[in-house]
Amino acid sequence: MPPICLDEIVLRALEKEPTLRYQQASALQTEVEQIATTAAPPSSSQTVRPPLQKLAQALGLPPFAAPPPRPASDAVNAQADGRQLVVPLDHAKLPLRCVKTNQPVTTADFRLQKFEWIPPVVFLSLLLTPIAFLILYYIFRQHVQLRTPLSVRGRRIVRRHQFIAGTLAVAGVALVVAGVSQGILPLLLFGLAAGTVAMFYALLKGPALRLMKIQDGKAWFAGASPALLAALPPYRRNGHEGAA
Repeated sequence: MPPICLDEIVLRALEKEPTLRYQQASALQTEVEQIATTAAPPSSSQTVRPPLQKLAQALGLPPFAAPPPRPASDAVNAQADGRQLVVPLDHAKLPLRCVKTNQPVTTADFRLQKFEWIPPVVFLSLLLTPIAFLILYYIFRQHVQLRTPLSVRGRRIVRRHQFIAGTLAVAGVALVVAGVSQGILPLLLFGLAAGTVAMFYALLKGPALRLMKIQDGKAWFAGASPALLAALPPYRRNGHEGAA
C-alpha cells in the first residue's frame, strides 16, 4: 500500500460529495497516526506548521515535523571584477554598504531594482529595421532583480544625475520646437544634440547600477563605488582572478 500523504487526507476530508469523505472519525485518526509514526522528529533547523501541530495535539498524537524549509544564507556573495560588481542571479546578497558611496547602511536602505539585458548582438538588427530589433528584443531580453543598498547621500547622487538628464531633455525639446517653428537650423541641431546627450547621460548616470552582462548564472553591474569594489573579494574566472 503506498504511503499516505497529508494532502490526500485534507482533500478527502474536504470532499464536496459527503459519501467521499471520511465516514468515521476513527478512519481519519488512523491515517493521521500513520503519518505521525513515519514522520521524522522535529529538529532545531525545522519549522513545524502550526495547523499540523494543532491537528496532532487534538488527536492526542505526538508532534511531527513539516518538510524542512529551503536553506537560506546571509553571507555576502558579491564579488568585484575590475570596475564591475558581480552577483549571482539567484539570492544575490550585497554587503551593508551603499553601492554609490560605500557608507554603512541598514537593511531598511535596500531598494528592489529591476533590470533588463539583451545580448549586444541584438543591436545589429537595428541595421535592418526597428521592427526587427523590437521583435528580437522581446525574444532575448532577460530580467534581473537586485536589492540595492543606497544611503541618503547615495540616493541624492542618483536623483541629481536624473535631474541633469531631465533638464537636458527638456532643453533639447524646447530647442527643437523653437528651431522648427522659427525655421532656424542651428537651434534644431542644438536641440537634437542636447536630446542625444540627455539620452546617453540618463543611461550611464541615471540608475544606481547598470546591468552590463549575464553569463554563467551571474550578472555584472557597472556604477558601483570603487571603495566598495576594493573591499569585495575578486571574481575568479576559471580559477584565475578577473580583470584588474
